[in-house]
Amino acid sequence: MRKFLALLLLTTVLSLPVFAGETMLPNRLSSAEVGEWVLYRLPGGFTQRHIVVERTGNGEDANITIKVDDILDGKVTQTHEVTEIAGKPMAPMPQLKDPGTTAVVREETIKVNDQSFKCTAVDIKKGNDVLRTWYVSPDFPVYGLVKRVEVKGSEPSFEAIEFKK
Repeated sequence: MRKFLALLLLTTVLSLPVFAGETMLPNRLSSAEVGEWVLYRLPGGFTQRHIVVERTGNGEDANITIKVDDILDGKVTQTHEVTEIAGKPMAPMPQLKDPGTTAVVREETIKVNDQSFKCTAVDIKKGNDVLRTWYVSPDFPVYGLVKRVEVKGSEPSFEAIEFKK
């Protein structure tokens, strides 16, 4: 279960959407710095910490290495590293390939540790139903991902609860 939740969050973070060249969520990695981190709350009492541990190069060509710690009951249960190219376009969301599925982009402000972040909120909709909402800010550390909600109005599938920038 822990491996599944870790893979779910990592896959989610790595698959932030690009919308057919029309609207692109901010790619925060080009300004990520060594030492910044985010702690996310996941379902089932799990947390996950993303820490930028290495940066090689500058700007869009930089390689950013992120250490991911899976945490349960305050103890690290699993650790792995992912290296990203800072300027690499974000992967498209598979839900947008389904007929009748659209993305609605809006702005929303979210607080983490009493600090407000202006976020791009992207609702993935099928008909009138919201399937998933992403909240991304270019001012938030690591990937810029503040939270994700699977079904509008439900508890977040993950959300940032602490960070250091």
